Amino acid sequence: HDALWFRGCGKSSHQLKPSLYRHPTITQIRKLLDLEKQITERFKLRCLPYLNWPITIHVDNPYWEWLFRMRHAGVPTRLLDWTENPYVALYFALSSAPYKISGDHIEYEEGVAVWILDPCKWNELVLASIGWKKGILLRSDSGLNGYLLQDDIDIMRREPSNMYGTQNSSNMVVQSGVFTIFGTNLSPMEEIYASGDFPQDCLIKLEFTNDRIVPLKNSMLRIGYTDLIGSPSLECLANEIRRIYGYLV
Repeated sequence: HDALWFRGCGKSSHQLKPSLYRHPTITQIRKLLDLEKQITERFKLRCLPYLNWPITIHVDNPYWEWLFRMRHAGVPTRLLDWTENPYVALYFALSSAPYKISGDHIEYEEGVAVWILDPCKWNELVLASIGWKKGILLRSDSGLNGYLLQDDIDIMRREPSNMYGTQNSSNMVVQSGVFTIFGTNLSPMEEIYASGDFPQDCLIKLEFTNDRIVPLKNSMLRIGYTDLIGSPSLECLANEIRRIYGYLV
């Protein structure tokens, strides 16, 4: 399997780190995993009126189903989003870049980045202790057992691995969403890559300076890639119309 994954960042300085590990004051792994338990229980208690899925699903398949539901809703988890579509990653990077208005033009704070990951080669190294050769993890694979939340964190895996997840929304389907599940190492993936014995070019960062953002966005619009393609909703249709007719989004 020679698939590559892509992740777009609206700030080039943004690290490859999941939302759970970005807490402003809690920085110890034991406390963060305890926080994950608390967050998950609160979500379970309060989310049912807003879900459009059968209750039997979360009863039959508790941990991973809840984790992907939480990630889709924007709740902090140990999951990091990627896409199998490079255009999705580039468009997200360009459209999410923060800016300010200066006179009659836009000034972007910094450049953007698109990361490229070889998920199979990454997994082969990280899961070498179990002789893993099957590429990307599925939810049914025993290789994921080390990422289940445990009271004894010493039996949890340390380094992140790459997995397919439940595509529980139309956005995830059209965006070809895939995931990295983090273990107990709080370092971002780029630091783990730099300090490990990974194959060369297993993780690559493409950077685009801030003066390239507008031309690249215009090029993508010309080839027909708009907000609506990456996220089919009325809100994104409105954003598409705004961009086409010169309004700021």
